[in-house]
Amino acid sequence: MIPKEIQVKNKAVEKLFTTGYDVSPKMIEDLLNMEGIEEDLLRILQDAASRPRFYADLPLDGGRLAPVHAILLLRQMHSDHATQLIMELLRGDAYTMELLFGDTFMLEEMWPFITFSAKKHFQTYVDMLYQGDIDPFSKLAVSSGLAQAVFYEPSVAKQVENAFRELLELFIENADALKNEEAVFEGSDADSDIEFISNFALDVSDTGFESLRPLVEELLDLQIIDTDIVDEVDLDFKARKKEIHPILKVYETFRLENESEIEKATDSNEKIKKGKPTDEA
Repeated sequence: MIPKEIQVKNKAVEKLFTTGYDVSPKMIEDLLNMEGIEEDLLRILQDAASRPRFYADLPLDGGRLAPVHAILLLRQMHSDHATQLIMELLRGDAYTMELLFGDTFMLEEMWPFITFSAKKHFQTYVDMLYQGDIDPFSKLAVSSGLAQAVFYEPSVAKQVENAFRELLELFIENADALKNEEAVFEGSDADSDIEFISNFALDVSDTGFESLRPLVEELLDLQIIDTDIVDEVDLDFKARKKEIHPILKVYETFRLENESEIEKATDSNEKIKKGKPTDEA
């Protein structure tokens, strides 16, 4: 049942609170074709963002996946209203994002929001990369989205190249400060900034921009890029266009990961039981 705090126009939206991973193509199509569905989906996402623990504690087929259903449908619609909310979430507590969507979604499924809207919100996204109070994990979604915009929105390719160059140069200029454990961005710390620049270097490499290779190599020489985070061999500047997964494939991936986690937990419990000493009479 949909929480009483959420007022929706379409009663069919309640399905999102009683559906786990078993989502059918017809359900997706029906929801996307409903009048006023975007507004209803945004209400779900906003409610989930305001109280993530409530949703995280629900069963999978009892509302736990409602925010995931909502965000995937909104992504399919290229909803700009959803993009604005995603910006707010990325600027907020990374733990909230993890509770609602998990690590896999953050790494694999969040960046298309940025890619689709890169042309309209380009400078906003670039500015987010300079904000020290944004978690490096959230910044990764932004930098990956901008890197992939090179392929999906070619008109912004030159802007991406220039913005990435300026950011790399900033880290080169601040190499000594980082080595002295001083942050590059106000409100951040050296470890977080190094984590960011290391992951960012991989996004830069994925664009294939040869003009940026010398800057990444200089950061490697300066030992600013942490090779425990990103393997140097992956910084090969081979253009890599990532696939934007269809909704049903995302659910399949989630389902398989969930089954794997359950299997691991079961195996672990079995090992504990087998290893537990028998009480003596």
